[in-house]
Amino acid sequence: LTVLDSAADAFPVFLDYCYSSEGKLDATTHIGAALKHLAVFFGNSALFDEICQFIAGDLNWQTAPTYYAEADQFKLPNLTNAAARMCAMHFPSADYDELMDLKTNLFSAIIASPYLACDSKLLSRRVADYCRAHSGELTPELLAAITPADKMPDIAPKEALYLYERALLYLPNEDGRGSLRQRCIDAGNPFIQTWLKRALWLDVLPCAGDITTAKNEHVIPGFTAPSALQQAQVEAGQVL
Repeated sequence: LTVLDSAADAFPVFLDYCYSSEGKLDATTHIGAALKHLAVFFGNSALFDEICQFIAGDLNWQTAPTYYAEADQFKLPNLTNAAARMCAMHFPSADYDELMDLKTNLFSAIIASPYLACDSKLLSRRVADYCRAHSGELTPELLAAITPADKMPDIAPKEALYLYERALLYLPNEDGRGSLRQRCIDAGNPFIQTWLKRALWLDVLPCAGDITTAKNEHVIPGFTAPSALQQAQVEAGQVL
């Protein structure tokens, strides 16, 4: 029998339940989805009913990210959808570390959810933190998916430069009032104005090291590409 690590962690609890004369279930949030998976896998209807009852009482804004990730892993669509909706509805209060650990497709789905309820500037801070945590997985498609203008019209000033850098690197062809770059410029972060002045007056795009040292951010490989320089000069001329 081969099971996922999470299911393996739940297996002793599953066996204790099966062989207990009292039918006691020592379920916890982190193995709840795994126990439901094992109940289905082994056709244990008693365990299925009991674990479903436990999850119904345990699923809340704090535990939703854990259930979301685990339910997706075990392909439990009803639980996945319920947890995703809970994450979206209570996004500001959901467990921060668990949110940051979510796979990119799961995090994107929360941002796209019609149930998402989060202040735009707070959302931009969460998204920026997620980009930092998943910098190696960041792509143009992912950045566009988690920074939609309809969900994030306003950018937190402290994250504007960071997100502007990413927009230049990953979304160089995005333009217009709703573009991520324009929203970052509109945030009014003075670091962006200084950065654009250097690009315009010195005719040299500040290297990522110069910018990120000042902001204590990560260096972005390839940030001094000519296309990024040209775009920065155009935008500098527009706002300065």
